Amino acid sequence: IINIDHQLQRTGMKIHIESTKTNAGTRKIPMTEDVYRCFQGILEDRETPTVEKIIDGYSGFLFLDKEGLPEVAMHWEHRFNHMVKRYTHLGLEDAADELKRMEELSDARKELEKVKGENPVSQKMFRAI
Repeated sequence: IINIDHQLQRTGMKIHIESTKTNAGTRKIPMTEDVYRCFQGILEDRETPTVEKIIDGYSGFLFLDKEGLPEVAMHWEHRFNHMVKRYTHLGLEDAADELKRMEELSDARKELEKVKGENPVSQKMFRAI
């Protein structure tokens, strides 16, 4: 069971532990065996800190930054924002490329219809995104 009864906060350059902001924030969440193994894998794969950081009596933090300090919400917010921008960026490029291919298909159809009076090029030759 994951017991959420406090939160890690960063104020300026100081990291400290606070209680959750609301009573609804304090909760217990069942942990599946897969999640447990994932957490174990994270601990096994990461570099062991030379000194275990203790913040307001708490230690054993799962995610550490390059200085060995526990990661706070800001780290994750930046990481997620970067991922969203990068996926969005690729999606827009893919869509633009596909629109260009569709225009080329349309132009090719018109040319072939002029020459042969047929419609031999199919839209099935192009993938949709």
